[in-house]
Amino acid sequence: MLTKDLLQVSRRGGGYQPQFADASHEELAARVIGCYQGHVDQPRERLQEALTEIERESDDFKLVRGFSKLLDRDATWEIRSPVDPERARKAAFAAGEAVGVVTEDDRGRALDRAADHLGTTPEAVERSLYADLDRREVLSTVEPRWDPADLVTRYNLSLAQTALFDATETRIRSSDPRALVSAVKRLGLMYEVYSGSADGGAGASGSTGDRERGDWELVVTGPDSLFRSTRRYGTQFARLLRTVAVTADWRLTATVDDRGTERTMQLSDDDPVTVSGADPIAGDRFDSTVEAEFATRFRSLDFDWTLVREPEPLAAGRRVMIPDFAFEHEYADFRVFFEIMGFWTPEYVEKKLGQLDAVEGVEMLVAVDESLGVGEEVAARDHRAITYSRSIRLKDVRGALRPYEQQL
Repeated sequence: MLTKDLLQVSRRGGGYQPQFADASHEELAARVIGCYQGHVDQPRERLQEALTEIERESDDFKLVRGFSKLLDRDATWEIRSPVDPERARKAAFAAGEAVGVVTEDDRGRALDRAADHLGTTPEAVERSLYADLDRREVLSTVEPRWDPADLVTRYNLSLAQTALFDATETRIRSSDPRALVSAVKRLGLMYEVYSGSADGGAGASGSTGDRERGDWELVVTGPDSLFRSTRRYGTQFARLLRTVAVTADWRLTATVDDRGTERTMQLSDDDPVTVSGADPIAGDRFDSTVEAEFATRFRSLDFDWTLVREPEPLAAGRRVMIPDFAFEHEYADFRVFFEIMGFWTPEYVEKKLGQLDAVEGVEMLVAVDESLGVGEEVAARDHRAITYSRSIRLKDVRGALRPYEQQL
């Protein structure tokens, strides 16, 4: 992503549309790349002076800074000084206090004294004093991953991600909704899935199938709607766009809190938002460490149940629910679905409870973070509930599964 000060959007007509770069900006991208490559072994302040000159000559200084922000991630900076800067300052300040620096000659004598103490030259001490300031850091290497066209593409993706950071809600339709839901769960985002539209439309009854998934609408709670907005959640939310953009057919509508004004941002596969490379959401396939730890421990024991990650979707009225796990009995055609309720807002908990109300004809076990205080409400919905704190106890899960075993 970019920083908020580099965000460029149009608010025309109450909208909130990112102002994307295009092929006409590739020449500017090439200049910025060349500027970095031409300033290897030079301090950051020299590079910044050159970039400022490009900004003056360009009609879009934010675009120059956006390109620079992305290239900085491919740059390696280092402190180069004959003496460790902290040691140099300590010796120079002690020498200055001993000499009593008033004039320039006094300063010279203090540097001589510090140099004698450090076993080096006064010039080396002076060069080292502030070598660890950001502006004095030296660009040791820069290996851009992108040519000018690729840098423009990367900028557009980052711009769209930054615009999403202030979203309160995002509605997404995709030609691969199952992959989208999996990414949402891995990123730890709060979401709902609707069959048809979240505003109304086709309902769902019975189990869902691949045939119906093209009509799914995914509604994701944005970072700005949280009771306590967190940088991590906002970053994960923005990363979701990478999974959205790799599909062939998609559209996204986001409600954005623009400094107190609600605006609407619309993006689709018609916009220049693309992703190159492998799996856009790398890392663990689990939503949280709670899930990962539970799965690892459960599978290490000799139970008569097989743990299945993200089983088939369940119909929940107009919504679609994808439980976190399912327990499949090894010696009978029987399964128990398993949902974990962790870090959620009170509003999202209410939605999840309503979703559990609407699930019919299946057996459901729900692990509830005890801080939510809704274990009894889950049980009242004819679902078996266990509470946990930090980790799910296998003993509790085993105890909840035993009554099913006795019925088989």
